[in-house]
Amino acid sequence: YVEAYVNRGVAYAGKADFNREIQDYNTAIDLNPELADVYYNRGFTYFVESKIAAAIQDFNTAIDLNPKDSDAYTARCIAWLSLKDWQKAKDDLTAAKIVVLFHNGYESVEEFEAKHGVTLPADIAALLQESNISQHRES
Repeated sequence: YVEAYVNRGVAYAGKADFNREIQDYNTAIDLNPELADVYYNRGFTYFVESKIAAAIQDFNTAIDLNPKDSDAYTARCIAWLSLKDWQKAKDDLTAAKIVVLFHNGYESVEEFEAKHGVTLPADIAALLQESNISQHRES
């Protein structure tokens, strides 16, 4: 019942019950450590609690699991800004903007490739996949 823990964690977020929220995300991760959204959610909560290093670690994992998630890059960028690590913030902001801007002009990587007669390298294509996630995310 991973989804139940994630959704209850989101509900606890709405009540600002961060301890219970994190407990539910921890349980969800124990049950399925491949869910990028759960790491994003927990990272977001850690950031709100000013646990910046823990937040960055979770955003890193979320990005490793889902490199197309512009929200995770943006959240990590904000964490870097709070630490005054300007270069890392700039790198994440650039990655997030590229994903968003790409999708203002194209519905998909496949559409871009067909329209321009090119095949993108897999790592670039993965970065450009659409992200439709915001703040705390339900499963």
